[in-house]
Amino acid sequence: MVDAYQRVYGCEGLHIFDASVIPANLGVNPALTITALAERAAAFWPNAGDPDPRPPVGEAYLPVEPVAPRQPAVPVHSPAALRLAH
Repeated sequence: MVDAYQRVYGCEGLHIFDASVIPANLGVNPALTITALAERAAAFWPNAGDPDPRPPVGEAYLPVEPVAPRQPAVPVHSPAALRLAH
């Protein structure tokens, strides 16, 4: 069982980023929905050494802001750069 942040209950550090977390049939070609869910969940991961903004596994859902990476893989001036809505 996973929580709203795709974390697995009872398995610290394990996340599920596949279609198994979707409770209904998405029909033909669900790839974009699965990708969007994975990107959403990954956006809440803290940078190494930073506190986790998400509530502990098993507690009530709490909206949190996405976490900007300290060293993004794509340069910030690139057209494909990560842009977080705040």
